[in-house]
Amino acid sequence: MVGTAEKYEFIDCTALGGDDYDCRVFDSGGDPFALGYFHLSSGTLDPRDEREYLGFDGHQIRLTHERRLELHEPPRPRSVPASAVWGDNPLCGTYVDCRSSADQRYACAVYQERSGAIITSGTFLLQAEAVTRPRALCDVVSSGRIIVDGGYLQRTP
Repeated sequence: MVGTAEKYEFIDCTALGGDDYDCRVFDSGGDPFALGYFHLSSGTLDPRDEREYLGFDGHQIRLTHERRLELHEPPRPRSVPASAVWGDNPLCGTYVDCRSSADQRYACAVYQERSGAIITSGTFLLQAEAVTRPRALCDVVSSGRIIVDGGYLQRTP
């Protein structure tokens, strides 16, 4: 457990081999809010020693002695097409695949990064500049939005 008495988080990491770890971060209520595959920047780590952890900043896990666990792309499930872009966010855990169709509309599918299952798919309308790189958005299912460089794609009915 790391943090202050008012706000804290619990970090649970499992060694995968070498300097790679599968980590989950839980909020002070015990609810998971982030997970991902991380790589140790330097040194060694005892993932079971809570004194090793300083905190989670949304993208990396800070450790004692100026070390950190850096997020990296997980192994791509077979069901996720090569054209899908990893969301690069431990709060989301998705791959996004969008293809231009017509009139600033895109056919998109969002995949769960570990299982490869499709979370949502459909037609999305561009709400800004041209899509250069889709990025996953955690609430794409509830919001109907996929964040992209320069704007977002909004699900159409």
